[in-house]
Amino acid sequence: GKVALVTGSSSGIGAATAVQFAKAGADVVVTGLYADNDLSSVANRCRSLGVKVLEMAADVTREADMRALVAMTVDTFGKIDILVNCAGTSKRTAITEPLYMDAFRKLRQTNLDSYVFMTHTCVEHLEKSQGTIVNISSIRSTQAGPKDSVYCMSKVATDMFTKCMAVELGPKRIRVNSVNPGAIPTNFMKELRVDVNRLIVGMPKVLPAGKCGTPDDIASAVLYLAAPEAAFITGTNLVVDGGHTVAGIPFSYDQKHYIGQTPILTVGDPELIKSILVKDFHIFSDRSNPRKANDFINRSNLFRLTGDDWKRVRSIVSPTFSSGKMRKMYPKIRECVGDLMNHLESLTLTNREMDAKLIFGSYTMDAIATCAFAIKTNIYGNPDNPFLTNAVHTFEPNIVQELATLLLPTTVMKWLQKFMKKNTTIFFVKAIQEVIRKR
Repeated sequence: GKVALVTGSSSGIGAATAVQFAKAGADVVVTGLYADNDLSSVANRCRSLGVKVLEMAADVTREADMRALVAMTVDTFGKIDILVNCAGTSKRTAITEPLYMDAFRKLRQTNLDSYVFMTHTCVEHLEKSQGTIVNISSIRSTQAGPKDSVYCMSKVATDMFTKCMAVELGPKRIRVNSVNPGAIPTNFMKELRVDVNRLIVGMPKVLPAGKCGTPDDIASAVLYLAAPEAAFITGTNLVVDGGHTVAGIPFSYDQKHYIGQTPILTVGDPELIKSILVKDFHIFSDRSNPRKANDFINRSNLFRLTGDDWKRVRSIVSPTFSSGKMRKMYPKIRECVGDLMNHLESLTLTNREMDAKLIFGSYTMDAIATCAFAIKTNIYGNPDNPFLTNAVHTFEPNIVQELATLLLPTTVMKWLQKFMKKNTTIFFVKAIQEVIRKR
């Protein structure tokens, strides 16, 4: 016989919460930003459970919409027993970005202001029913991260708002708590460019609970806090994260992956990749040349260029690694990262020794083959594949060639170059021709 109003209930945790309230026999208000199929689908699932449902689109950043939502709820059901503030959004933004303050204001409107306004508006109705409020927060209220300040601040504020309201509204017999979920695979995570499938597979390996959390896990915690059995609980930030926090596991998104509790760093930022490949490439010590690169062989080798020679080549290379092209390469690089992670995980499961130089060298070659030559190498399953073999042959030291470079005139070296590593040259020429033909 209870009435539960759940904001942000057209998908994810909010949808699971509305459905679980319906299963428990409560009438529910299902609301989301748009009157779309997602909203109708959740509402129909609740109706199929034999309860009354108010289905209404409302924008939680518009106070007029929120007033109308509360008024329609009271007109339809005559009361409000439970308010679940679940609407949320996120945007990863660095403090140095020009639009940081715009992102901050927009996110605050959804993640914090809407909670405050809905609480303010519903108090008079919750006092009559001696009801309860459950705010959906996050373990990010205690875990900082780069580019996450806007979101994390909103959740810190949510936790403190919950505690303050528990004290302030206690005399009105209104209980106020929050649920702080860990990483839950929902559309919310997809918006953050998180590989949800990898999250589902990877989290059971690192969480003490041994499983990946689901929206229903969070919804069950909400139902508990709203139930009579939790009558003595108020002002609590209930962490529901499968042990994520106590195990000290950072939030990884797509920048870091973990085998056990060991981080494996992978580059997941196109701008960083561009910076390494183009702007900072000249600073790496393993490509410096102690001699002045006067001869043809040295001058034509990208790894040996310095000074003005490097600037000239960089001016040619830079347009190749434009932001637009990097964005197109990024999904392919992520595929290569996925193959690398699978290979590393298989090695750890079998307790085999790892040759880090070989593994990450293979990853580099796989990325080059995939992005530049459109060749899928299966580099970990077949270490003797032609691309890797020829690439290694191209970059391996050649004492005879080094001596010839020092002792022979440039004109002679130009002539000898035609016969050096001929098979390797033919392999890559054919590969490039095939790419051009396909395109």
